[in-house]
Amino acid sequence: MITLVTEPPEIPGSTFEPVPPGFAAGPVVGWVLTGAIMVLAGGALVWALARWVRHREDLPAIMWVGAFVAVVTEPIIDVLCHIWYAPDLPLTIVSGWGIHVPLLVGLAWAFFVGMTGYVAYRRMQVGMTVRAVFALLGFNMLLDAALEYPALAAGAWIYYSDHPFELFGLPLWMAWINATGMILGGFLVWVLAPRLTGAWRAALVLCPGAGYFGSWMLLAWPNYLALEWDPPFAAKWGLSVLSLALSLLVVRGVAACVGPGARPLLPAAVRTAEASA
Repeated sequence: MITLVTEPPEIPGSTFEPVPPGFAAGPVVGWVLTGAIMVLAGGALVWALARWVRHREDLPAIMWVGAFVAVVTEPIIDVLCHIWYAPDLPLTIVSGWGIHVPLLVGLAWAFFVGMTGYVAYRRMQVGMTVRAVFALLGFNMLLDAALEYPALAAGAWIYYSDHPFELFGLPLWMAWINATGMILGGFLVWVLAPRLTGAWRAALVLCPGAGYFGSWMLLAWPNYLALEWDPPFAAKWGLSVLSLALSLLVVRGVAACVGPGARPLLPAAVRTAEASA
């Protein structure tokens, strides 16, 4: 287990709250959810390794590992987005700022962030229209909700505070932040994979986390202000709408780069080698 900080933070003026005493999911819920995500993430890892062995394609495995490792940033996100994990969820893998992140969240990163990023990358390789990129954004949002709602219904975690765009316990602004981060992970691979060869190719392991965590840091900040300041209703929702606008702008920018026939800009040496091939 990775431990960053063992005690809950004391942040003067902050609306962050430590997990309340008595909050628990129960062993059945914890292990059923963990087992389900183990099947999904484990199956994806087996498939990724098989592609590496049979087709010499390492990117699925790289993105799976990169997304799983990037879960070390989860406590930072959780402090900002106001979530409580049930303390009895099994197998804590990282702790920080009084938040204990269970294994199922790390495996969810590997499956949802890593594999959706890979799907985005493969789609970008053949070119995507603007409509296709936004359709992928919508699909990723639905996928995010498909993960969140069963866990919320089972009491595995709770979002506290008065969130804008909250629907049945899920702040929907998180869905578009997550979905954009999944696309950005694939986009970074699309840009960098042709440039990185040899040992440098290992740097691609950073792409899923950079895209996903980058989305949370660069696009979700209006929502953090809405939670921390607790402004009037119109201002709170206006800040969240700003976050949506930023996300849509970024996704539109990605779409402008990956249209049909588009290719990432390559170094001159690579272009020359390809032209002479």
